[in-house]
Amino acid sequence: MKNVVIAVLLSACAITPALAADSGFYIGAKFGSVNYDYANVSNNSQAGYGFLGGYTINDYFAVEAEFNRLGGFDSTSGTIKGRSFGFSGVGSLPLSPEFSLFGKMGISSSTLDDTAKPGFTGNFTYTNTGLSIGFGGKFNVGNEAGILFGYDSYPVGDAAITTTSHAGMLYIGAVFNF
Repeated sequence: MKNVVIAVLLSACAITPALAADSGFYIGAKFGSVNYDYANVSNNSQAGYGFLGGYTINDYFAVEAEFNRLGGFDSTSGTIKGRSFGFSGVGSLPLSPEFSLFGKMGISSSTLDDTAKPGFTGNFTYTNTGLSIGFGGKFNVGNEAGILFGYDSYPVGDAAITTTSHAGMLYIGAVFNF
């Protein structure tokens, strides 16, 4: 029993510096395709991009802030462009030193700017704040950089509407640790 306790304590001492070495700030960018779950719209799948920054607490958890341009779509009366800003907690599952899976959940505020087409009047802005979720994977390229791929979902639409729609971004990106 005493040998087991010593082995556990020595393992904990060996693991703690490794976890601390992987903590710190990171920044990144992502590029992908955005699709809105609205019916009766055209030109729905457009390019989107985002910038993110965060702090890795350990191998399993990080906190992150991000800003995204969510492409847009066309309606009969206007052209709609979206953007989002949010904060998330990110949980990671390291499968090897090079590869990990992640899931994230947080809160984001999304804005849709509706610009009237010729022949129509009025420009509108719709803002909604709600739960954002995402999942994906990360491939580490050395200790300083990583390649991300994933899917994120953001709430969009008028906050007064009882059913919130979502914008989904399928992306690839890069992160840099410092």
